Amino acid sequence: MLRLLILFNSNRPRGRLALSVAGIALGVALGYAVHLVNRAAIEDVAAAVRSVAGEADIEVRGGRAGFAESLYPTVAKLPGVSLVSPLLELDVGVAGKEGTLRVIGVDILRAAVLQPALVMEERYELVSPDKVFLSAGAAAAQGLAKGDVLRLVVGSRTVELEVAGVLPGSALRGQAALVDIATAQWRFGRLGELNRLDVRLAPGRDRGAMVRQIQALLPPGVHAAAVESLEQAGGFLVFSAQALETARRRGEHALLRVLGLERRGIARLVLLEAAALGAIGALIGLALGYALAIAAMRTWGADLGAGQFRNLFPELRFSPYGALVYFAAGIAV
Repeated sequence: MLRLLILFNSNRPRGRLALSVAGIALGVALGYAVHLVNRAAIEDVAAAVRSVAGEADIEVRGGRAGFAESLYPTVAKLPGVSLVSPLLELDVGVAGKEGTLRVIGVDILRAAVLQPALVMEERYELVSPDKVFLSAGAAAAQGLAKGDVLRLVVGSRTVELEVAGVLPGSALRGQAALVDIATAQWRFGRLGELNRLDVRLAPGRDRGAMVRQIQALLPPGVHAAAVESLEQAGGFLVFSAQALETARRRGEHALLRVLGLERRGIARLVLLEAAALGAIGALIGLALGYALAIAAMRTWGADLGAGQFRNLFPELRFSPYGALVYFAAGIAV
């Protein structure tokens, strides 16, 4: 069997072998990297989601461009919607510093219900158009404390806000600032705009059905989703490539049948070849995946650049169990 494998691969273009191994390696690398990042960040990211999304069931997002605030009452009046909290999230430059600060504008009365972690005794100070609360991470990074002035850059203007307090790390993760939504709209030139709605449903309502109902009302570029996230990285591409290669080599398999090799032997030959390529690709993929995870965490943080948990950098740890699983997956596909 081994001699046949070597014989029939000796005439096979080396480029195809390399592409097969590369495909498996990249698939394993992507999956293992996502596994490592997810494993390292899951607790921190989950806490960040809970602090910002709070007790919402559905989240409506409009990206950087946002959407007209007239959409807010439209969603709020839908049957089955119990409460809607409007938000305006912006990435704003800090005067004299590199990078950006995530500024979250909230309606403090509704946030007190949907995002109780953000509620503090001095919350009504946010109603003032020149006050801001900083996350513990932002306060440490900017070297600011209560009573100091935070200078933010908006286009050619500098917006000065007084630090009214520092939120505990459990309330707001990463480097972020909390302001009243009217302050965010006015001081940052986004009057009449929102880019997020947190929606709580009435008890007993079907979340999936409500997501579809809300989505039908949204303009292009605005999306509704349940406050849950599942990500999978794809063995489908690797499987498709291997299946295509098997189909392409039917002629070789037919010749083996003519030479007397049984159908069962051909199946073993194909599986042996796939396992060999899978093992090589999986080993390369594990090393590449670990390096990719480190680079991704250092460059983009725990959310891989999505911008929701900026400057959140949990510790990355090698996962032997995960490595074994993805090595087996590399061989299996």
